[in-house]
Amino acid sequence: MTELEELLREVLVHAPNAPEPMVIRYLREAAQELCRRTLVWRASDVIRVVSPECEGILSIQDAQIHKVETAILNGRPLEAVTVAKMDELEPGWGRRYGNDQAQARWAVQTMPNTITVVPRETGDLDVRMVLLPSRDALTVPDFLADQYGTAIGKGAAARILTINDDEFANPPLGAALAQEWRMLLDELSFQAQRTQLRTKPRTRPNFF
Repeated sequence: MTELEELLREVLVHAPNAPEPMVIRYLREAAQELCRRTLVWRASDVIRVVSPECEGILSIQDAQIHKVETAILNGRPLEAVTVAKMDELEPGWGRRYGNDQAQARWAVQTMPNTITVVPRETGDLDVRMVLLPSRDALTVPDFLADQYGTAIGKGAAARILTINDDEFANPPLGAALAQEWRMLLDELSFQAQRTQLRTKPRTRPNFF
C-alpha cells in the first residue's frame, strides 16, 4: 500500500498553498471516485463467517466494498446481491431467514465492509470484490498510486482550486484540471465496460 502523503506533490504542483489535511481529504475522494467509476480495484479475500449473525467482515486495510462479484461458501457458489436486490427477490427475507434453517443461497452486502450469508450458515466465504478506499483511508493500493497517481492528483487539485477561498483558489486552472479528470474517468469507465462485455457472463448457482 502507498501512503496518500506520497501523492501530495501531485496536488501541490497545482495548488501549492493548500493545507496538507485538505489535500489528503481530496486525494482520498478522487481515488474513491476513480475506483467507483472504473472498477479498477478488484481483490479476493477469504472471510470467516461466524454465528450468530452469519456475517463476515472485510479484512483488507483502508478498503470498503463497492460490489461483491462472486461468493463461494465452503466450496459452494452463492449468488452475490445487494440489499435492494434481495428485497426484490425475497421480500421480508430478514425475518424469514432469521435462524439457521436451510443451506445458504445468497451473499448480501449489508454494510460497507460486511457480507451476510442468507439463509444463515457459517464457514469460509471466498469472495471477489470491487473495492474503494475507505472513508478514513490513509493509503491506497500501490498500483493505484503508480498508474493513476498523477490523474488522482489532478482530480484532487481541481476540487481544491474551485473552493471559494482566495488563499489558494484558482477557478480557471481548477476548471481545466476538472475537465481533464472527467475525460480520463470517462475513458477508463468505457474501457471497463468493454472489458465486462467481453467477459463470459457468470452462471447463476443452482440450489438442489
